[in-house]
Amino acid sequence: MSMFVSEISKTFRWEMGHRLAGHPLCGNPHGHSYAADIHLKGPVQDNGMVMDYGDLSALMKPLVAQLDHAFAVDQADTLMGEFLRENGFRILELPYPPTAENLARWLAEALAPQLPSGLVQLTVVVRETAHTTAQHTVALG
Repeated sequence: MSMFVSEISKTFRWEMGHRLAGHPLCGNPHGHSYAADIHLKGPVQDNGMVMDYGDLSALMKPLVAQLDHAFAVDQADTLMGEFLRENGFRILELPYPPTAENLARWLAEALAPQLPSGLVQLTVVVRETAHTTAQHTVALG
């Protein structure tokens, strides 16, 4: 195993709705074509990789499946949550507002415990639109 640190990244995409209760514009239910860039830093292993992209895809697949064509709702947004549940919508209930910042956090917190040992940093960059991003970084190991 090499002693130098390299960084890899892979992009994952999904479609999802949300609303930010109380926000003058984003308080209306709406959706985005999201993307998340997953960046991993770590030593290059004997196989020449920081991590196999296929292994990363396998870890991300169930997370993206939870997000894709779902409606993200803050648990505190009881009006929207009740409506979505009563009408059988696919929802992702979060303990915080479904902002790009919090989606990056949610993905990082869900992914980090599943990553192999030896990696030193995980960064998740969520793109909510073509012009806006939010980033969450976790130290690993």
